[in-house]
Amino acid sequence: RLAAIHTLGRFQDPRATAPLMQAYQHSASPAFTPDLVTAIKCEALAALGHKKQPETLAILVQAATQPSESKPPAVQQTAFANDMLRRAAQTSDAQTVRETRLAALRALYELGDPQSIPHLLAIVQETDTALRDGAHKALQKITGKTNVPPDAQEWQKALASGTPAKSPATP
Repeated sequence: RLAAIHTLGRFQDPRATAPLMQAYQHSASPAFTPDLVTAIKCEALAALGHKKQPETLAILVQAATQPSESKPPAVQQTAFANDMLRRAAQTSDAQTVRETRLAALRALYELGDPQSIPHLLAIVQETDTALRDGAHKALQKITGKTNVPPDAQEWQKALASGTPAKSPATP
């Protein structure tokens, strides 16, 4: 699957976008390890960002803004074993969500669509430095404003200053 996703991402044909979106949405399979699911999701998101197709914006924003909290697994064993399994699953789930969000931010950077700005501003407020920096870099590319610090209030001021954002087609 990873090789197929990578190959589809290299095609310049816009018809490759739909299968890439499906690969992301249907990446979870009982046959795959959590690490493989994460790799599939991240590769699909990266390929979608390079496609520069408007229909990819919604899925990239959804992946970038997904909540970081994880649900405890539905495993019932002894109290100690259950606690250990729950903690391991929560750590794994949180790491998967974080890696997916970072991949989505890199894809939003590649996409360069000004419609993602409000979502990126929300991410700039987060405490996770890597997520905040990813959103900041995307904002810099999209707006062309490279002198704004990674702070949501500073970005609000800079965007209110009236300099228009670049269009997605602008390099």
